[in-house]
Amino acid sequence: MVILLADISIAILTGGKSRRFGSNKLVFEVDGKKLVHRVYDKVHDFSDDVFFQGNSVEDLQSSKDDIMEGKGPLGGIYSALKNSRYEKTIVLAGDLPHVDTRILDELSSKAGADLVVPRWRNGHREPLCALYSRALVLLIEQMLERGDMKISHLFDQVERIEWIDIDDLIESGRLDEDCFRNLNRQQDASGRHPH
Repeated sequence: MVILLADISIAILTGGKSRRFGSNKLVFEVDGKKLVHRVYDKVHDFSDDVFFQGNSVEDLQSSKDDIMEGKGPLGGIYSALKNSRYEKTIVLAGDLPHVDTRILDELSSKAGADLVVPRWRNGHREPLCALYSRALVLLIEQMLERGDMKISHLFDQVERIEWIDIDDLIESGRLDEDCFRNLNRQQDASGRHPH
């Protein structure tokens, strides 16, 4: 049974150039379904405010255009926070076909923070499967205006940040190991790959 996340929006980012993929990967079909639709189908029951953020996929309903175009994923996050119904928004990359919906509960359980980010033990972070607060809008806007589009620089400036230990969740059976495996090349669409 799916339990609705309380007062949390979900934004699926659909920007990006898909340079390594060779074509718009979000409309690439995996098992007969467009990649971006696979992500949507997994999460749409978890919030009453789920939308696509970006303008690179023309046939998406409930798609909202980026407010600042050409600003990379951070610009997409900024636009999502401005467009969302609620103060807190879970931002997901549109190319995560194996996203384990249990990560939504993990993120929302720490929603008292302004930023909640899954992190691997090796230090690698997953900013495109994270929870952001609208309280960060001004800070992100200032970064974008000075040309700083590195999400990691945002992490360094947020005081109320929480980290989720990915390895611990996987080892304890609370998260699928492929949850964060995205598709950057067409050959990634088949087979399982370690992180």
